[in-house]
Amino acid sequence: MKTINLLMTLLVFTMLILSIRAQTTDTIGGTNGNDNNQAGRQCMNLITASASGTLQSIGINLYNNPSNIAVAIYSDTGGVPDALLGNSIGTAATTGWQDLTIPQAPSIVMGTSYFIGWVSDSSITHIYYNNGEDCYISGVATPYNNWQSTFYYTGQFGEVFNLRMTYEAASSTTTSTSTSTSTSTSTSTSTSTSTSTSTSTSSTISSITSSTISSTTSSTTSTVVPSPLTTIPVNQGRSAGIALLMFNFLNDVPYSMILIEVLVFMLALGATRRITYSITVTAFAALFLGLLSGDYSSAIILTVTAIPFMAWELFHRKH
Repeated sequence: MKTINLLMTLLVFTMLILSIRAQTTDTIGGTNGNDNNQAGRQCMNLITASASGTLQSIGINLYNNPSNIAVAIYSDTGGVPDALLGNSIGTAATTGWQDLTIPQAPSIVMGTSYFIGWVSDSSITHIYYNNGEDCYISGVATPYNNWQSTFYYTGQFGEVFNLRMTYEAASSTTTSTSTSTSTSTSTSTSTSTSTSTSTSTSSTISSITSSTISSTTSSTTSTVVPSPLTTIPVNQGRSAGIALLMFNFLNDVPYSMILIEVLVFMLALGATRRITYSITVTAFAALFLGLLSGDYSSAIILTVTAIPFMAWELFHRKH
């Protein structure tokens, strides 16, 4: 029963963590040089999202600030900018990084490419850049901050301007069901089965958890012989736990998932000295988090991490 309660606690804790918005920033270009563009000509560079979420702002790194700027995001069709997804309101420029809010707040999908870019009402506004992939330039100069609904370009040059987009993971609503069966033998032989179902809905501001528990008990005549369990010293558990955490850290698993692994591992190791049990619970708790947050690459890493410990668990159960 102690183990069942622990697993239920971990499940609710994981779902509460998912309600916290995680902010992601993707950056392109650099500061190897700086360049300008004709006033009213829009410049767009390609960027690929590393996560999914809702776009909050597009940042631009300015070398100087003589006038006004605006930024926008377009869809990518065949490697060229296409449909306008959102844009900022014109803003007075300041030197260095300046992040402009996107009122339309379009959705960003992990692994999808987009075009982000800028425009100025002055031909002497200079932006930091690195040499690289082509920057697409609008065909003609337009009134300042008058973005085209479909991007039309006539020019290209090999500069990647120093730009970034910042977005937040959308709040999620998750439903989970957990069923457990326990069998015990004492002076009299009895078998009991209990089923519990909990539903948790999380939002950005608060989380409300409601649970309904129903149980039925039936008596049968059977003899249950518990199988022997192999225990492993706690010091081996700590060593394996540290190895697992370091493996995920070196493979760029997000810090939020590694924090979950640390907390779950400490709880699981406190409940039993069987390290394979502890590691398996830990890895799958973080895997569950990765799948629900859309971070599939980390989920794959955690799955691969858990496989040898599952095999070790099965081996010791048989021996």
